[in-house]
Amino acid sequence: MDSQLMQALSERIKAGHTKSQIRDEMLAIGYSEAAIEAAYKTASGEDVSTEISVPRVEASLLPTYTSLAKDSFTLALAQIPLLLKSILAFVVICLSAVLLLQMWGSLLVSGPESSWQILGLISCIIFVCLCVLIGIISIFATILRVLLKRKESVRYRDSLFWAVSNVVAISLVSVYVQVLTQVGYMFFIIPGLLLSIYLLFSMFLLIAGKEKGIAALTASTALVYGRFWPVLLRILFSVALIFLAVLAMVVLAALSALFPSTLEAVFVIPILLCVLFASFWQLCFTVVLFEALENLPVAKPLPVTLTKLQTIYRTVVVVVLTLVIFVTALIGFGATTAYQHGYFTGEWTETSLKTDVMQKQLLALSLKNAESLYLSNASYEYVCEELALPDDVTCYNSGERVALEAPLSKGFYCVDSDGFKEVVRRSVITEQGSCGTEEGTD
Repeated sequence: MDSQLMQALSERIKAGHTKSQIRDEMLAIGYSEAAIEAAYKTASGEDVSTEISVPRVEASLLPTYTSLAKDSFTLALAQIPLLLKSILAFVVICLSAVLLLQMWGSLLVSGPESSWQILGLISCIIFVCLCVLIGIISIFATILRVLLKRKESVRYRDSLFWAVSNVVAISLVSVYVQVLTQVGYMFFIIPGLLLSIYLLFSMFLLIAGKEKGIAALTASTALVYGRFWPVLLRILFSVALIFLAVLAMVVLAALSALFPSTLEAVFVIPILLCVLFASFWQLCFTVVLFEALENLPVAKPLPVTLTKLQTIYRTVVVVVLTLVIFVTALIGFGATTAYQHGYFTGEWTETSLKTDVMQKQLLALSLKNAESLYLSNASYEYVCEELALPDDVTCYNSGERVALEAPLSKGFYCVDSDGFKEVVRRSVITEQGSCGTEEGTD
């Protein structure tokens, strides 16, 4: 075999030339095709005549449905102690809250002696409700952290302390996700469905300690982008399995009504436990799916940078939360006004809708009309009857004087023909047709 031909082929193979390029070049020089073929086999070290095309395995594919279901079921069975601890913690929190609310609620209904006691009891009730909310969020975060950190053997107590200390950050991310998804659902549902899947793993990234705040939302979006349909179909698969399991449990619970009461109670408890386990399995399914996504290469880069996407998310959240705060303040103002006018105490009447300004204008106009009648009759006698005043306006007249008084939101407004025009804390009108003083009235 020609050594020069072998050297030329070796150099061209190392340079990345294809077989057809090398053959054409050697044929142009004058070598025969058979010599070229034999030298190429020796130089390349492979038998090209018996090449077998092996199909490539896509390294970017998610695990199959059955694989995810099996792995998540195995994980759920291994973490049953975690589920039992969480159920116990939830029961303790709820029972403690119910006992405290029942005790303080009975004190509130029995009638405290002062408004400060009422305010104190209401504050305590709000504090208990807030503690329950923090406890529920912390329990969920603890479950998720133990599942995500299971390879590090993180203890339940340590995860619970971590969740309580980071409850504000966890709550904020939850609020961000809820705001964005609800805004998406307002725009013909489809944007909300897209955001629900893209933001699905925001809490996972936060609790795993990889991202914080809005960055967790954008990281979740980048993780799912390019694999939206595979992720959506797998989530729907887990939801369908849960639905079938719960439906089977409901049917069994309905059949348990045919049993005696003692057997019914014994039968219902395992059903409830199975429903809880099914929910726990669904969470484990999502955890396994999240870990599979993290181990895969990026399917497709985002059309915008992460910084720009964070700005978009942050702007939407700020605008929506500002509107919510404004509407809440407006509702609170309306409720306070309604309370002051007696809506919640059953004293809501047509005249109570009048504002203080309207009441004052009414009395000023009525006093002018009374003075006109005085100029015509040279007396204030019978003026109150002729003015045709509303029921909530008090009018007294004598031959020489007339006085009118109307209730305000706080106190009374009294005017008389002697020039008295003031807001007082209690009624000061006298039957002689004048506004007296608060000190001089009973």
